[in-house]
Amino acid sequence: MILALRTRGIVLCMVSAVLCGAAAGVFGQQFIAIPFLGSLFMPTQMPAPVIPSLVLSIILGASIHGSHCRWMLSSVRNIWAHSMGFAGAMLVIASVVCALAVALAGGGQFPTLVFVRDLATLMAFWLVGILFGMGATATVVPVAYVALCSAFARSKSGEYFPWAWIMQPHPYSWLGLISIGAGIGIALLLIKRRRPLR
Repeated sequence: MILALRTRGIVLCMVSAVLCGAAAGVFGQQFIAIPFLGSLFMPTQMPAPVIPSLVLSIILGASIHGSHCRWMLSSVRNIWAHSMGFAGAMLVIASVVCALAVALAGGGQFPTLVFVRDLATLMAFWLVGILFGMGATATVVPVAYVALCSAFARSKSGEYFPWAWIMQPHPYSWLGLISIGAGIGIALLLIKRRRPLR
């Protein structure tokens, strides 16, 4: 039964990675108009790759946490190493599909880079929640970040705040790279500790 559930989870994650990668590639150069509270005089736009990256991070996070059974914590195998490897593989699959979709659509490589940045940073936020023992509710962390950026991404002068890099249509952001690096560090810490901090 457990094997069947985990197999269905793998299929769900693979299908989601392909669909989200394709969506990010096809709609990668488009923007989604959203209301926000930082300035009432200038509308803001969310790069389209944010949505598939958020959806995929939620699915991956929930599936990975759901595959961990209590008895696995005492297993000889390092389940966190398997889980982080699986998450990395899904990120690669989604990125390759996104790049192929962008190439077929005749666009530049910015949508692929933005999608990879967004997915990696949102997964890093999920790992922060996992590290501090949030368990199944850890997927709330990336959702809360995107919601916060949607509401307060810009100042009254219309400029993006540095912490709201996910709203910017270009992939170049030092804070984004720092977040990805922190996510890699947390993944390695979980692999070494084999359990969250709490």
